[in-house]
Amino acid sequence: MDRSVLTCDVLVAGGGPSGTLAAVAAARSGCRVLLVEASDRLGGIAVQAPLHRICGLYPTGTDGVPALLNDGLVREVVTRLSRARPSVSTPVSVGKLHVLPFRAADFEKILVDLVRAERTLTLLCNARPRSLSFHKSRVEDVIVSHDEQSHTVKPTVIVDATGNASLVSLTGSRILSSNPEDRQMGGYVVQLEGCEADDMTGVRVAYALHEAAEEGSIPRCVRFTAWEPLEDSSDKGFLKFSVPASIARPETFALENSEKAITLLKERLPAFRKARVAYASRHVFARETQRLEAEYVLTEHDVVSGRKFGDGLVKNAWPVEFWHPEKGPVYKYLAPGDYYEI
Repeated sequence: MDRSVLTCDVLVAGGGPSGTLAAVAAARSGCRVLLVEASDRLGGIAVQAPLHRICGLYPTGTDGVPALLNDGLVREVVTRLSRARPSVSTPVSVGKLHVLPFRAADFEKILVDLVRAERTLTLLCNARPRSLSFHKSRVEDVIVSHDEQSHTVKPTVIVDATGNASLVSLTGSRILSSNPEDRQMGGYVVQLEGCEADDMTGVRVAYALHEAAEEGSIPRCVRFTAWEPLEDSSDKGFLKFSVPASIARPETFALENSEKAITLLKERLPAFRKARVAYASRHVFARETQRLEAEYVLTEHDVVSGRKFGDGLVKNAWPVEFWHPEKGPVYKYLAPGDYYEI
């Protein structure tokens, strides 16, 4: 099969929030950019899960309306979300943290609009890097499969925003990966409608599922399921399930046990008697996979101590978060108002 040849300044693999905004930023700086996304849409797990809240935008433990840590495209996206749905996309307090609620459809449209506005940015969906070749220790060609075709891409710079290092792993670079038994749990999200929830529903869900897990009605990891109401809607919300990384068939496990849990909640809690599934994640999303062993790897101490770097590119204040298969979610926070840099 003959391959078409595509030349670009920047090849970005992964059309989630990070990859899409990296591609837009490169295009705005005058580069010819090729953005390849493995699925049929932009947004990654933020849209496909759907997560419905953006974390890490604001400093820890601040009172009142928090200020954004970063400007640029971050502020532009947040502003567009707020304009699209003012009643939803305003910061809300969750314990010591602030998060930004959003609707997946709004977020996806904003990313699509940003990409379409850049003439020098080309998007290929249903596409993924398959192999690459070197010339004098630099990446020369990247073979990208797209639908039933293959393209030879000749980039000057490559950016891996796939979330699992699928592009840089082709270079033979050293990749960091933990044992599945030690990895934090993945997630699976189900949206329900027709609920009659109140401020205590989250507590009741946690108690009911913990009780069921102790009885042996559901696997123990299902007791970590969290209920989150949908902002500006009194009868809708999300159940976020946890799936151990060591499970051989995670999608099957998630589907079967989410159905068990929902049936159980409908039997035990009046708030869910009339509930029905409105949407479920396409896949189980991994919180931890593999990553490049870079020149420097950010440590736990760097995060909790709010370390700053001379060449820092982005500020973040989200805590160390680990979803343990037995202990559930464990958080280690920064000092109030502090942040670390990447």
